[in-house]
Amino acid sequence: MTTRRHLVQTAAAVVAGALLPRLATGQGKSRLILLGTGGGPRPRKTTSAPAQVIVVNDTAYVVDCGDGVARQLVLAGVPLPQLRHIFLTHQHSDHNADYGNLLLLAWASGLRTRLDAWGPPPLEEITELFFAMSSYDIRTRIADEGRIPLQPLIHVHELVDGGLVLEDENVRVRATLVDHPPVVPAFGYRFDAPAGVKTLVLSHLVPAEDPEVTEQTWIDAAKMHFDGRIVVGRDLLEV
Repeated sequence: MTTRRHLVQTAAAVVAGALLPRLATGQGKSRLILLGTGGGPRPRKTTSAPAQVIVVNDTAYVVDCGDGVARQLVLAGVPLPQLRHIFLTHQHSDHNADYGNLLLLAWASGLRTRLDAWGPPPLEEITELFFAMSSYDIRTRIADEGRIPLQPLIHVHELVDGGLVLEDENVRVRATLVDHPPVVPAFGYRFDAPAGVKTLVLSHLVPAEDPEVTEQTWIDAAKMHFDGRIVVGRDLLEV
């Protein structure tokens, strides 16, 4: 029989393997902001859908694009034109529902630079279909507002296995395969930036809005797998 506590312990173990950021805190140049921490596709009053952003030297790296991610970035004070990379962990609607909208709204907010998107298949097809769906609006804004074309800015990289994903002047990003049936493949991402803080940040909390599952419940479950600092995430928390 599956108990609520067993569910929490299992979920905490998955998160422990999927989100272990090692980010610099010196000089305030690296930030992790949890944009949405509630798992599952159902919109809720108290938490937004899964998404987080890592900001290094004013460059934004978004991980997952749950419903409302663009607005959460604005609320967090991250200008949409700073977006340079989007990473999707897997193709579940609570993680990709606003992927296309984030591309469009960042462009409508002034994005004029290259944006790379990383994630499992069918990311390329999803991107192409979104452009087709939004083609009328895109063409209209190019003609009426003088914007540069959006589609050439977007570069899609489909991931099917773990390993080094990206290394630039700010971060090194590695992907590892995680067990998330029935969605295959699914990834966890590790970001390495200068300095290094060994902190486990728990997000995508399921069950959400359950009064019987307290913050301490999550901490106790995570301690079974991690002995460093543990932070239970909440929307717009900055680490």
